[in-house]
Amino acid sequence: MDDNIIYPKEYDVNKSSSLQSEYSTLWSQFINEVEDLKGRCTEFDSFYDSLNDILRNYLWCIPSATNTIPCNVSLYEHCKTTAGIALAIYDYCVANNKEKCRN
Repeated sequence: MDDNIIYPKEYDVNKSSSLQSEYSTLWSQFINEVEDLKGRCTEFDSFYDSLNDILRNYLWCIPSATNTIPCNVSLYEHCKTTAGIALAIYDYCVANNKEKCRN
């Protein structure tokens, strides 16, 4: 693997431009891959694994928050952790028959 791909580097941004067009392109590619995935994967396990791969591919280098320094948690890791906590809460509610959790 090329070191220039996996290690972060300073991105030289022209002050008069923005990254909006580049994010827009990435978003379009992401949507196309997810749409393609819906047609290919009919079983939950394969859909889950493939969706996880797509999310990792697109979100690993986007910071989850830009209001803190250093921005050292990727959006992928943030989403994965949040989903894990949500699942743990759901499992707890189901196991303990908590009615408040269902609303």
